[in-house]
Amino acid sequence: MRGDPARRRAFAAGIAVAAVYLGLAALSGHLSPLARRPLLDGFAPVNYRWVDPPPELAQANEAPAAGDFTLPLTAGGSPPDVLATDDAQITLIPIKGTFSPEPGQRQVHITITPMAADRVEPADPPLAIVGNVYRVEATYEPSGRTIDAPAKPIETIVVYPLPPNVHATTHAVIASADGSAWAASEGTDTPGNQQVEGPVETMGFVAAAGDLQPGAAAPSPVPPSGGANSLGVALIVGAVCAALVGIGLLLRGRDPKQRPAQRRR
Repeated sequence: MRGDPARRRAFAAGIAVAAVYLGLAALSGHLSPLARRPLLDGFAPVNYRWVDPPPELAQANEAPAAGDFTLPLTAGGSPPDVLATDDAQITLIPIKGTFSPEPGQRQVHITITPMAADRVEPADPPLAIVGNVYRVEATYEPSGRTIDAPAKPIETIVVYPLPPNVHATTHAVIASADGSAWAASEGTDTPGNQQVEGPVETMGFVAAAGDLQPGAAAPSPVPPSGGANSLGVALIVGAVCAALVGIGLLLRGRDPKQRPAQRRR
């Protein structure tokens, strides 16, 4: 590699790219604990949309999406489908026959409305609602008759936030017909994607609930501030700059043809 300036420069450029990558990765991990969370199945940390966000998240918050869907009815009932709001914070997966056929009814109309958690009764401890509550309503069309419960459970996926100063060991989908008495569903919690799934057997209200640990606190999504943080950032940036300067000097090394000839003994 010594005798080939092009190879030497390519090798040095590779080192420069690696140094910048590692430095920025360390910097992002230092700035926010969320940047160090594992990413499963290609998902990034969730930018949760709140109906009523915590004060420290209010400025950047976006309103959550509602949902409006229609399922046709056949002799076998409603077909299988995947019904997700535009922000994908709640997804319903009805299977075939989830809604029974009814004489004279051509379809089922389903609406999903996000609500603040304080609009309903809290879940029984140790569970606590985390994030929004979603009101899920279904009616037969054209009659408009309300459907109180599906003929078969609806697999439901709910995304949950990581609120500041709150830590939950596990999460579950909870459902309530009237927003007062909640029942937890047996499902799967996927912390890497901040989502939980489980079958829901009633229309009404759905939410994600966490099994909270008293006194525990999760890292806040708001980047920390203070002298220690500033010093750490300065050290990381300094290390990256020093690496780039050193590599720059290497790249600017004099051409071998311009070096003075060595004295002959």
